[in-house]
Amino acid sequence: LLTPSDGEVEDLGRVSCLEHEDGIHSTRPTGFLRACSHAAKLGILVVSILVCLAILPTSKRHLEYVWQHREFHRLFGISVSRAKHLSGPIFQAKLDRFKVGLQSQVKSHPVQPVEPVGYPEWEVVGPKALIRSEMRATAPVVGNRQKGAILMGHEEGNWLGLNNGDTGWVMIDNGGEVLSKRHARYTHVSSGTCEARGMFPINSTSVCRAAAKALGFVWAPAAVSMRGKARLDECWGMHSVGASMAANGITQRTEPAETANASRSGVKLVPGHGRTGFESQSGMETLCSSQPYAPPFNDYMDPAMVAKRVRQIDWSLADSKSLSPDPKVQCQVLWHLSVGGLHALGFGTAVGKFEPLRAYVEYSGCKWVVSEALAADWKSWGLGPFWSVTLPEQQWQARWTHAPWCGFQLPVKCEGPFGFLSQAGMDQFVTGPAFNGPGPPSGVYTAAYDVSLQTFGPRLAKYRTPYNGRYAAIHVSGNEGMDARQLVDLVRSWWPSMDRIFVATTNTEEILNLKSSVGAQIELAWTHRKINSADSVTAALLDDIAGLASASVVVGTIGSGGVFGVARALNLHLHLRLARSHPWCYDVQAKRICD
Repeated sequence: LLTPSDGEVEDLGRVSCLEHEDGIHSTRPTGFLRACSHAAKLGILVVSILVCLAILPTSKRHLEYVWQHREFHRLFGISVSRAKHLSGPIFQAKLDRFKVGLQSQVKSHPVQPVEPVGYPEWEVVGPKALIRSEMRATAPVVGNRQKGAILMGHEEGNWLGLNNGDTGWVMIDNGGEVLSKRHARYTHVSSGTCEARGMFPINSTSVCRAAAKALGFVWAPAAVSMRGKARLDECWGMHSVGASMAANGITQRTEPAETANASRSGVKLVPGHGRTGFESQSGMETLCSSQPYAPPFNDYMDPAMVAKRVRQIDWSLADSKSLSPDPKVQCQVLWHLSVGGLHALGFGTAVGKFEPLRAYVEYSGCKWVVSEALAADWKSWGLGPFWSVTLPEQQWQARWTHAPWCGFQLPVKCEGPFGFLSQAGMDQFVTGPAFNGPGPPSGVYTAAYDVSLQTFGPRLAKYRTPYNGRYAAIHVSGNEGMDARQLVDLVRSWWPSMDRIFVATTNTEEILNLKSSVGAQIELAWTHRKINSADSVTAALLDDIAGLASASVVVGTIGSGGVFGVARALNLHLHLRLARSHPWCYDVQAKRICD
């Protein structure tokens, strides 16, 4: 195919046969070749149309050959660069290069946003994310997460509703960005590490649950923590008979918390000793993520940190008193129970009744009155003072003798208008907003948390923890349905990194059995008891409560006479302003997390 010489008349009907002679092509047109040329063009056109119909939807696209030279553009649109001009009446050219371009024109459509790859996660980018009980800015704060923490939940406007083990609501933007949305891809590996696959280990409980669901596991672990001192614990998955479960070595005899169908609900985890129990029976797989996660926070509190927290509580209680209404009448409440007297009534139960009563009396504007002897006894146990007035013993006894009983569940007497304080009034108070508010400055009391921590604060500040670092604590009361060894196994399965365990129990036989059955990899500690007097029993009990309250994670039964319930409440409020791993509390009898 030749291009015309400059200045020559175009002849679209001329077809040239090219014969090579010393680099120059001579042409001789013939009628036969002209017919061949037309047939070839028609054949190319038909084949081109068929090919285009096969590879492109004709409803949305059409094809155009672009042959940029002028005479062939009108015929085929085939583009050929102009050859170097050669002299002579017959068109002569040298074919320099030959290009055929395929151009498709697509109809205009609105640009659709590209869906992000992976599952949504929310990173705390502000200094702190406050977790509220309801989806409103004035709702009570029930927890917090520090910068770098990852939350899982569903977005509703400017709020994130937490799920996958967490509950509550977090404001996404509170005059400044608090949470930032990102997406992660999850996978699981049967051998090797996440890092070897270019992924990251999951050290967040809620992310571990979400990854388990995304990968088809029917149960997710309750906790992830640190393994040893250097590396993060990992989120593990297990393929078992009839189901796939995700866990961190959980080895308890319970049904999976979530089941995909009825056939899976019968699959039970087989008891073992930490992760080895699983590995011996089924394949463990590591769950990994495409996103990195901040290392867990260290939630151990040394004595200085505890003392600082107790001072904060003192200021908070002073604010609570200032927010209470002005006294309507003059009234006093006489208290005569010593620490030993509380123990005789059942220490946990009695304390559980005393702390709300204390808040009710103070909110009503009444004063607590005790004897000087009781005040000295109370302080000798390292407990914080709660009274407003102390009286010499003789004066105290005279007033105690003549005062009437208040009618509360605890044996206290009242001085003032009859019926001003009552059990019915207290029941109404403990269910109202003044007692269950967020605390100062927008509320009055945060239930009994402040008053309880003020009572036990001085002893907690002086208590020497069994370890200088994170540790787990179990309470063995005999009501858990498990012996001490099973509780230790439970701790090791939920928190595999916890190899230092404090045991709180009055049963010395449990300690002896436990020492002989656990391996050398577990470091045990307990309160050394010399049961030779009532005071030694009380001292051991208070040390057990302090050991439980200072632990990073606790396991026990809240309904076991109230001791574990008191320690759990102290632990919660003591660590409230400290970032910690979740969950940190497990109720054995109820078989649920008690964070």
